[in-house]
Amino acid sequence: IEVDGGVSNQNIEALKEAGVNVVVAGSYVFGNKEGHKHAIDSLKV
Repeated sequence: IEVDGGVSNQNIEALKEAGVNVVVAGSYVFGNKEGHKHAIDSLKV
């Protein structure tokens, strides 16, 4: 199951628990003020 849009470190755990196995988090990653690496690291579960 893929989710595209609205993905962030605030909902990644719930998405995983719901069975999502692919996410597209473009706005979260590229718009993150703390940088791309921080954003990607914060999504790892």
